[in-house]
Amino acid sequence: MKRYSLAILVLLTAFASPALAQENASDDRNVMLNAESGSAPREISFGLPTGGSPAIREDGMALAYGNSPATPYFHWAGGNSYDGRTLLSVPEATILAGDIGFVVDSFTRLGGDTPWGGVTLGTSSNGLIRVDAAWAGRVAKGWYLMTGAYLNLDPTSVNSPSRKYIEQKQIYRLGLTRRWKDASASLLYKFSICNDATDGYGYAPFIYNGDGTITPFEGFRLGRDNYFPADDAVSWIDVKDGTHRSGNLRDLDDRRMHDVMLMGYVRLPKNWRLDMQAHFSGSGHMNSAKMSLVGIDQVAGGKTSAGTQVTLADGTPYSGYVQNRLATISQATYADFMNQVVASKRTAGHYLRLGLNAWYDWQEEYGSTFFFAHSVGKDPVRLHFDGLPTWKLNLNSTFFYGFKEELTGFVIDEFTPNDRLRGRIGLRGKLYRYGVDCLVNPPGETFNTRTEGFHAKNGVAKLQKDLIYNKFDYALTGSLSYRLAGRLFLTGEGLYYEMNRGPGSFKSASFPIMEPAADLIARGGLMYDNSWMDITTMVSYVSALNSIRLMSVTKQINGVSETQTYQAHYGIGTVGITTEANVHHNGFLLHALLTLQNPRYLDYENTFTFSNGQTEEISYTGNFVSGISRMELELDPSYSWKNVWRFWASFRYFSRQYVSRTNNAYFNGHWETFCGVDRQIGSRCKFSLNVVNFLFQNGAKGSIDVADTITDKKMLEGLVMAGTYIRPFTLEANLTYTF
Repeated sequence: MKRYSLAILVLLTAFASPALAQENASDDRNVMLNAESGSAPREISFGLPTGGSPAIREDGMALAYGNSPATPYFHWAGGNSYDGRTLLSVPEATILAGDIGFVVDSFTRLGGDTPWGGVTLGTSSNGLIRVDAAWAGRVAKGWYLMTGAYLNLDPTSVNSPSRKYIEQKQIYRLGLTRRWKDASASLLYKFSICNDATDGYGYAPFIYNGDGTITPFEGFRLGRDNYFPADDAVSWIDVKDGTHRSGNLRDLDDRRMHDVMLMGYVRLPKNWRLDMQAHFSGSGHMNSAKMSLVGIDQVAGGKTSAGTQVTLADGTPYSGYVQNRLATISQATYADFMNQVVASKRTAGHYLRLGLNAWYDWQEEYGSTFFFAHSVGKDPVRLHFDGLPTWKLNLNSTFFYGFKEELTGFVIDEFTPNDRLRGRIGLRGKLYRYGVDCLVNPPGETFNTRTEGFHAKNGVAKLQKDLIYNKFDYALTGSLSYRLAGRLFLTGEGLYYEMNRGPGSFKSASFPIMEPAADLIARGGLMYDNSWMDITTMVSYVSALNSIRLMSVTKQINGVSETQTYQAHYGIGTVGITTEANVHHNGFLLHALLTLQNPRYLDYENTFTFSNGQTEEISYTGNFVSGISRMELELDPSYSWKNVWRFWASFRYFSRQYVSRTNNAYFNGHWETFCGVDRQIGSRCKFSLNVVNFLFQNGAKGSIDVADTITDKKMLEGLVMAGTYIRPFTLEANLTYTF
């Protein structure tokens, strides 16, 4: 399961509250501050399985249809090419974007009559190289040009010998805009090259002590020492055609994407405005090397307990700890055609928005898999099993290609009948049809079960062709806010969203459940503000039913780690209380957020059969969701002086996070901290110095799949594990010059 790093009610910071008291209180405070990555917004979850990195929109449209294979951060980075960004409230995101979660909308710097240019140079104590440049301005009467370029080369803090820059991205933009008195039209083009390593390099080994604490493994420094072998040569079997392929993992992340958008608006009589967007996003190829940790074994005498010979590359027998990894070499192609028309009208008591989307999406994605291993420790060495650098080819492979076409309509009406009452209703309906060709097993069949060397043309596998489905999704949102007295408000809000599956649900051998997933959010509370502060306290309930996710689970069978990929079916429910406050006086600002919650799994039963023939049933029902804290605190103070200096900090505390879905392993609470100072130098130059982890916190995060099958807590004491961690102390500097 994807790791969760924030929880349900953190999102209440981004709920655009219907109360008058909170009209402008919700902004994008610290949304980009990530304790694990310097180039992506932090991951945010609110108890639902759709949680994770915030969805990104650009100029009111999704960057691509869904998040796979074109993850937003492959072709978006923010920066000088944008006028700004905003957060959509969860109800707005549900109705406008069809996303349950945290959504960031960014707006291209299209240019005005006064030309604007900016160049930002960035670096860090890790050796980061970042260049972000943009220019926008008028080139002729009524005509405006924008251009931008972004380059990011980041070795991160681990300095891997196999790959100099772990995060590598280039984005180039060009746009032309024509404006009239009551209308505007823009044509925008963006080309992106992303060689970011999606997985693999941000892990570290440690010893779990059984009480929520860890001990460094043989002095290994989390976030400083390298945990990836210099020898990254691999070979695999292409799941699509059975071809034997080879390469180096460092070269297998290569994604090139094109985005073209035609957008504009026109003001109509009687205060109506019509906004229109047509967006194409596509790629001829998107290659990714995804790697996950799947257990640590101990080998003695150069052999596993099952008799497998473990050697160094030169054939020397190896004894010691062995880190197993599952690698997926993903080859994908996609083409999205997205069209949207939104009509809006403002009157004294209403703000009405009516929208229509017509989208078409084509995706194909093939994931060839294999296992490889290396020693455990700093700068590990590559290990061979029975003389092979990779093994268990395609036991966990994925395969699908298909299309999806949809027609969506939505309406949002915000109404203020008097100075005490404010409300909002939203409706969304989506009629869609999708088709998929895949390698799933129909009910009762096994011919597409993944076996050693599996591929689509092995003579046994049978392609399931032209699986066509017609579906209907819908969402309902509503909110009311009533002023009780003065600036004290009573508010309530609700959301229900029912969603069906898409082509990506057919990528494994398991035939997916076809019942729609259902998400429910309800909250209510009190809000108060005055001239120097505002405060909100809310009680919320969130649930998600019929969720499915492709997961892997690892269990040691006779001392040897064995990993299965399976399609999990489960629900999540939580009740939470959050209090948010903002205090401001002269140049001082303080934002505070406290969340208490109890996210638990619902209807989460599992049956696993491993190679020893034994069937094991493990229930996670009623357990706390792994990776989510039950208590979270965020404090964000800042002080500005004479528009020259700005000092800021961000403190985030996360209480205990369970490592496993059995809840037998956990990490104790930890702090994530950031601070910085901005100095305006004259009217054109600005210098910023940011510090990550200035309290020098050092700890592991996330979930450990091998712990999901350990039901005896005593077996976890002293267990050698590996996982993700908080970024170590890092200095980041940026110099921006505008002209």
